[in-house]
Amino acid sequence: MGRNTSLPALALSTHSKMPTNKRVLGPTWVQLPLANLPILGTQFVWSAEMAFVSPYLLELGLTRAHMALVMLAAPFSGLIVQPIIGAIADASTSSWGRRRPFMLGGSVLSILSLMILSYAKEISAWITGGDNHASSLGLTQAIAIVAVYCIDFTLNATTAAARALAIDVLPTEFQSSSGAWASRMVGAGGIIGFYSGTAALPKLFPILGASQIAIMSFFASMALLVTQFSTSVCVTESVHTPAAPQHTLKSRRRTWIFDRFTTARHSLRSIPHEVKSVCAIQFFSWMGWFPAMFFGTVWIGDIYINEARRLGDPRSATDPTLRGEGTRIGSRAMFYGALLTLAASILLPYFVKDPDLRARGMESLSLGAEDESGAVRSAPPPRRLNFTIGLSLCWQLAHIMFGLLLLSTGFVTSVRAATTIFALQGLCSAATHWVPFAIIATAAHRDASRAVRPDEEYLARSSIREREYLLESCASERNHPGFAGDAPNRAGLFLGIHNVFVVLPQFLSISLSAIIFSLRDPERSVLGGAPTELADDQKISSLTVILSVGGLNSLVAAFLTKKLLKQS
Repeated sequence: MGRNTSLPALALSTHSKMPTNKRVLGPTWVQLPLANLPILGTQFVWSAEMAFVSPYLLELGLTRAHMALVMLAAPFSGLIVQPIIGAIADASTSSWGRRRPFMLGGSVLSILSLMILSYAKEISAWITGGDNHASSLGLTQAIAIVAVYCIDFTLNATTAAARALAIDVLPTEFQSSSGAWASRMVGAGGIIGFYSGTAALPKLFPILGASQIAIMSFFASMALLVTQFSTSVCVTESVHTPAAPQHTLKSRRRTWIFDRFTTARHSLRSIPHEVKSVCAIQFFSWMGWFPAMFFGTVWIGDIYINEARRLGDPRSATDPTLRGEGTRIGSRAMFYGALLTLAASILLPYFVKDPDLRARGMESLSLGAEDESGAVRSAPPPRRLNFTIGLSLCWQLAHIMFGLLLLSTGFVTSVRAATTIFALQGLCSAATHWVPFAIIATAAHRDASRAVRPDEEYLARSSIREREYLLESCASERNHPGFAGDAPNRAGLFLGIHNVFVVLPQFLSISLSAIIFSLRDPERSVLGGAPTELADDQKISSLTVILSVGGLNSLVAAFLTKKLLKQS
């Protein structure tokens, strides 16, 4: 028998003869990274936005109030876009599949938004004629703010579709390995994005533009386009064929927005317990991650300034050169963290056992082997070492380590120690970008199989006649055209709900940061603008309080992870 070189679709039942056309092209060793390649492109854009957008907007003369509005773009877009896109994509009947149209459409719109942001000054000058500087500056700021919101909204749509695509096309037993590859793509995208921020791009590539953000936007656009297009071409999705009659579908098009919200509301009551647990954990986890990601560079920069002045540096704390040096030191620490994230995402799967594989007895499957049902498995699970820990325990240890690192910021006075803290956070980041998505992906596949197969415990309690009826009913449902290629049919919704619990803490973190700054340092911007000459230690203390509160929330997340440990 010839061996299939493409990853098989998830069978809804081991005895199902239902046709399917889900596959990933290419040799077996490239299929898992290829399915997760879009994450590299989106992470590159996120990293570039974090590194360049804030300085660029400050250069345009935005006020602190406007900067606060821009700061809300990412969580606001994630709260709205990902759940809606996930629900709409789940019900999509496009011949291109459910996810790829949103990946490509979102990417094109993101690229257009990046170009508008990069050339906001030129667009404003062209509209106003460049005569009135005040009106031109105001229009430039407005264009830049709208462009940032468009980038965040469209990139969230792309990210939601890309995450769900890997869940759709890969079998259940490879979801943990797929999550590890997604974490590696996050690390690689962060490395490229943060490292690019340390280079003088206009000097290296003068032909691409005169500003740092213009050249960076060009590279980010190319990376986004290449990664999304490559995966879209090499991955084939099953076409969703709903069971409802065509006239019913036409009538539903009039109220599709209402239907999507109604579906999401009803699905909240029936999501698997594992997904609910992950959402609760992520809420407290991101109460720690968001301030660390947003204020980390500023905190390290202030440590650098204080240390330099203690060593006799004559420059003031507001000196632009000194502030620039501090920013580069902070960016370098983030770069080290991205390196450790990539390294950990490669090594961790060898130390973490996959409970889903163990339960199915698939640890010994080899490349191209067939299981008892005749399904071809074209990619082996990673070979694990003798000493391994569970997936949930790995996540819990990452929460504990991250919480202790943030709490230790209160004892740091040197740049070396501050850099070490944020570099070590890269180890925790690898688990954060791997474990929750692996758990949700596995839960989505199990949820899909339950939809077409009666619960085993219920069958065990049923009479012989009831069991025969249930099995016959499910067999007829599986043969119905409406079920062809529909599994897993709620992956996008699960990821959208999960993302809500990731972005809600960001709103709370922004509010908490504003309160702490107003109480301890009323003259400082929430965004960490240039400090005044007075009370430098007080400014660092304000940031330290924010980071320490995040550390406490991370420890709460570690405590909640115990529930997952009991379930696994």
